[in-house]
Amino acid sequence: MTMRDDTGQSTRTAAVVGGGITGCATALELTRLGFQVTLYEAKPLLGGILRDLESDGCWYFNGCQYLRTEQAWHKALPDALQDNLYRFDHYYGAYTDLGFGPVSHEDFEAPVFDAPPDGMADPDTYRVCASLADRMRCYPSAIGEAVLGWLRHLGADPEVIDAGNAYNVQLGRLYLRGGDKEIEALKTGSPVADDLLGLPRTVRGEGRPIGSLPLNGYNAFFGVFENILIEAGVAIRTGQPVVPRFEDDTAILRLRGETLWPDLIVWAANPTPVIAAAGLGRLDDPFVDITVSAGCISGPGLPADPHYVQVYSTDSPVTRIFIYPRDGGHCVTVEHMPDGRSLPDLQAHVQEICRSFYGDVRIEIAVQQPQRRHIFFSPADRARFDAFRELCTTRYVNFVDGAWESYARDPKINRIISTLRARLPLLPS
Repeated sequence: MTMRDDTGQSTRTAAVVGGGITGCATALELTRLGFQVTLYEAKPLLGGILRDLESDGCWYFNGCQYLRTEQAWHKALPDALQDNLYRFDHYYGAYTDLGFGPVSHEDFEAPVFDAPPDGMADPDTYRVCASLADRMRCYPSAIGEAVLGWLRHLGADPEVIDAGNAYNVQLGRLYLRGGDKEIEALKTGSPVADDLLGLPRTVRGEGRPIGSLPLNGYNAFFGVFENILIEAGVAIRTGQPVVPRFEDDTAILRLRGETLWPDLIVWAANPTPVIAAAGLGRLDDPFVDITVSAGCISGPGLPADPHYVQVYSTDSPVTRIFIYPRDGGHCVTVEHMPDGRSLPDLQAHVQEICRSFYGDVRIEIAVQQPQRRHIFFSPADRARFDAFRELCTTRYVNFVDGAWESYARDPKINRIISTLRARLPLLPS
């Protein structure tokens, strides 16, 4: 509902649903565009999946959650937030043990194989990739099946997961090392090979982008972000789950029996209720259950800057190890599947993986938290998202979706802001 200020001039209203970093960044952008903004978050505090794990007065990052400083939305953050971030070279590696012998690589984050790129898919096969299984079968047979085995080990069914999920689990491009010049030639000559095969940044002659992390954890960061939003005029409603509704040609919200009529709605939260309310059925919403374990790590070879290692092994429950400096030492956050092993066994196992990157280390886990990760969508879900977006361009122009297919933060925020700017001329003045 359009509001009027003290001078009698009209101000358009916006509701942002979801108080993670995507919702907070969107709410701030909307204030710059002149909207009176209300931010709704179902949980008691802002931050979403970025909120830190805490134990005995200490905090730990809840997974590997870099911010990318080169992104426009990051550059637009106010100085009070920028001052709460420290910057470093974006640095990662991969540990792959999928039947070709264990490989540790310090400059590539997807699976690495000591195998030639023989038997790649032809363009016609590539074009009909619907599922993630279809995409993995575009690689040489033994490699594709090895990665599919790891996906099943993760608890996912690659046959029913959309091919667009490859980047959500760092499977966008695989590195078949040993013939870098051959791979370069293949990538240059074939769009299919270019999309499927990767090369480390050092081989490509590229520098490392700059990442950032909060100096005092994400909980403190979002405390500062909340104050900034309030100073910008955003009304923050935590502990306030809202329900979407679509009536005639307008999107509205329901809150505890009250109907809300904002001029614009941005849904930066779980899309399930939106898709259902639009009459498009129930999302398949494939998910994986993991545990996040965090604590301290020590050893003489640990990196000065944050570093993470993606783990691809059907013999390991671990999927990612994130090491970061703090208070003169180092902390570690481990993402892994709950396979019932004891804490000492888990620590010893992670130490063994770390040895190939950092030498001998010692890990002491302080806190563990089970989580459900909604990182996948099915081909049918993609069709539902597309159908809903079509409705929003023709009927519900006051509704902007949360770029739900993008698990990565930057493309999600960038697409929301792009859609938002394109939609503004269609809104009532």
